[in-house]
Amino acid sequence: ELFGKKFVSQESLDTAKTLFKVNQEKLVQAQTRHQAAKDSIHDITMKENEIELVLSEVKRSDIAVDEAEERLDETEIFAPINGVIIEKLVEEGQIIASGISNVSGGTAIATIADMSRLFIIADIDETDIGSVKIGHAVQITADAFPNEVFKGKITRIAPQGVIDNSITIFKAKIEIKGTGKILLKPMMSANIDIVTHQVKDTVYVTRAGIRKDEEGEFAVILKNDQPEKVRIKTGIKNPIHIQIINGLNPDEEVILGDWEKALQEAKEKKGSSLRKILWMIRSK
Repeated sequence: ELFGKKFVSQESLDTAKTLFKVNQEKLVQAQTRHQAAKDSIHDITMKENEIELVLSEVKRSDIAVDEAEERLDETEIFAPINGVIIEKLVEEGQIIASGISNVSGGTAIATIADMSRLFIIADIDETDIGSVKIGHAVQITADAFPNEVFKGKITRIAPQGVIDNSITIFKAKIEIKGTGKILLKPMMSANIDIVTHQVKDTVYVTRAGIRKDEEGEFAVILKNDQPEKVRIKTGIKNPIHIQIINGLNPDEEVILGDWEKALQEAKEKKGSSLRKILWMIRSK
């Protein structure tokens, strides 16, 4: 308006317009800074709230640590028996349950063995279990000690058998006695011989030398270069040998194998029967 009335020059008008635009830009910038400041105040408030929450968590953690340390000071671990730890079942830092507060009995932390007494769990076939009794002596051998024979005793026989590979077996618990308690270790393999009967100064032969017919048991001995049947009475036996109560003398030789066939072949070939059957003599 002033320019239209020729009160101001064109230059002054342009300067005023420029200054107006600059001031408008400054106003926008100032408004932007003002809003940013307001937003910063909000962010600061949020950060302050987050800090307060973190501080609260730290306090709760401190309280939990204090409670854990107090429980640790009050915690005592008791073994149910005197023994040696043979297996550790937990690792450091693992959470475990107390046996008092947990209905399941708590977390097992180790396996303890009473090394003052060692036992063997043996499988006994049902055909042999009838002759095995509690208290029977046991001879024990182990691969780790091939030249040693250890002593043991049967302390328990399972009242019920179990089927293993279509065979019924009974579990027997054998306590190791003597030096075996020191030398043998848990999880070693062992072989056992159960002594159900024991006799001294007796005559015995391999079970392969005892035969049966309608009249009973007999053995074939070598007499005057010829096989001769003799009636015998047997006693106790093991998987290899059998006791001779009467009928055989310690100096007599018992023939094993098919002696009748060997004797017949010798006659047919007109050879010495003695030569054909001597190879069958195994024991006396």
